[in-house]
Amino acid sequence: MLVSTTSIAQSYNRNRIPSKLILLTGDTIECTLSYIKDVFMNPSVIYYATDHGKHSIRRSKVVKLHMGDKIYERIVIPFKKKTKKKNLRAQSTTVNIFFVEVIIKGKLTLYRRHVIEKVNEIPTFGSYYYIKDGATIYRIKKADYYRKIYSPFEKCPLVLEKIKKGEFTYSTIDKLIKYANANCK
Repeated sequence: MLVSTTSIAQSYNRNRIPSKLILLTGDTIECTLSYIKDVFMNPSVIYYATDHGKHSIRRSKVVKLHMGDKIYERIVIPFKKKTKKKNLRAQSTTVNIFFVEVIIKGKLTLYRRHVIEKVNEIPTFGSYYYIKDGATIYRIKKADYYRKIYSPFEKCPLVLEKIKKGEFTYSTIDKLIKYANANCK
C-alpha cells in the first residue's frame, strides 16, 4: 500500500484546533492542538504543531491554553498520599497539575475538568467541576454533589437555602456560581 506524505499531513491536521499556549515566561505560542491526544492524554508533555513542524513542551511550563473559543487554566491541587511503610501509615503531600476549562470567572471561579475513565475496560469520557474561592479549591463530582456543594457557600445562607430546596443541582452548577457571584459577599 502506497501512502503519500500529503495524505499523512492531512490526516495529522484533521481535527486540530487553532490554539495558543501561554507560558510561565509570558511568551505565547500560536499553534494547533488535538484536544484529547495532545493535551489530555500525556500527563507531563503537551504536543503541538506550528508551521515549522511538530513540537512538545513540558506541561509545567504552560500556564494557560486557548483552544478555539475555550480557555483552559492550569491549577495545582495538593493532596495527601497514604503510603504503607513497615506497617505504619505515613502521609506525604504531593500535587496534581491539571488543565481545566474555565466556565465562569468571578469571586468564585468555576472550572470543568475532562477525564477519561475505564468502565468495564471501556474508556469513557466524563467530567467534574472545581470551584475556586480565593486560594481554596473544591472538587465537586456528580456522585458527591449534595455532600460537598455546601462548603464553598458556608458564608452565604441565601445560596445554601436554595441548594437545600433543590433549586440548584449538579446540572445547573453554572447558574449556581453566577447567582452566588451576584448575590454573596
